[in-house]
Amino acid sequence: MGFIKAIKYLLITLMFIGICYTLSAQTVSIENGIKYLEETQDSSGLWDTEGDTPFRNSCVVVRALQKIDPDNPKLQTAIDTIKTYQDSLIIDYIARKTEVLAQEELEDSSDVNLLVSCQNTDGGWGLDGELSSNFLHTILCINALNETGFNDLKVIGKAIGYLIYNNNEDGGWGFEIGDSSRVKYIQT
Repeated sequence: MGFIKAIKYLLITLMFIGICYTLSAQTVSIENGIKYLEETQDSSGLWDTEGDTPFRNSCVVVRALQKIDPDNPKLQTAIDTIKTYQDSLIIDYIARKTEVLAQEELEDSSDVNLLVSCQNTDGGWGLDGELSSNFLHTILCINALNETGFNDLKVIGKAIGYLIYNNNEDGGWGFEIGDSSRVKYIQT
């Protein structure tokens, strides 16, 4: 084997070892994260019950577990709690609940109908059915409706139009029209 081929072989081998080590480290980190979540879930099935937003935070945890550990036994307790949660018109909660339950094919058509009925005339959604639109709640509703297979193009088109018409010059969104762009709204 020539010197150049030997160097190429060595570099490829080192890259492979580096990738395997990185994947192994990520796997351990993910497993540790899952273990932490299992240990911090309370008996009601929620997380962060001492905080101000346990339902919202629990929906975020459930969506993560649905993606990375869908057979986790702690998931069902949380889903059962989320399924029975009632809060009249907090769009944030209804959208997150709908998205979680859609993954389990348990979405409630009355929640979907409520989301649709709370869409503002500008195409967006606000925190509840009476507040002006903002980007976070509009994106949450689009995601939730998408997860259920909702396909009314008039509703979805108005929402996408709201986002496109009101995005900032840098391509992002703030919480409300005119706010500086924030990465967390893009990640939602």
